[in-house]
Amino acid sequence: MSADNINWDRVSLSNFSSKLLDSREWFSTATELVSAAEILAPHVIDWWDSLHEWSKDSRKIFNEYGYHSLFMMLYAYAIENLCKGYMVGRLSWKPHLSRVGR
Repeated sequence: MSADNINWDRVSLSNFSSKLLDSREWFSTATELVSAAEILAPHVIDWWDSLHEWSKDSRKIFNEYGYHSLFMMLYAYAIENLCKGYMVGRLSWKPHLSRVGR
């Protein structure tokens, strides 16, 4: 097959479906998300400590940015990817792939 005859849409679909149906890809992404969240953990703890101190004495400085929303979002995406990885591992996907030409 020459380079002119390559069906790049089919190649792209094949690559996408291979990654989509590989539970290791989902688990790997979840691990990366948790690692990113853990980098933010000290900032989140500082924010909560600042809030606690500020609630005792409002004259103290309160940290404006706590990154807690981003921290929670990263963990939520990680949980979602763990669930997807588990579900992909339980799928019976071979009959479907035979329909798309694999």
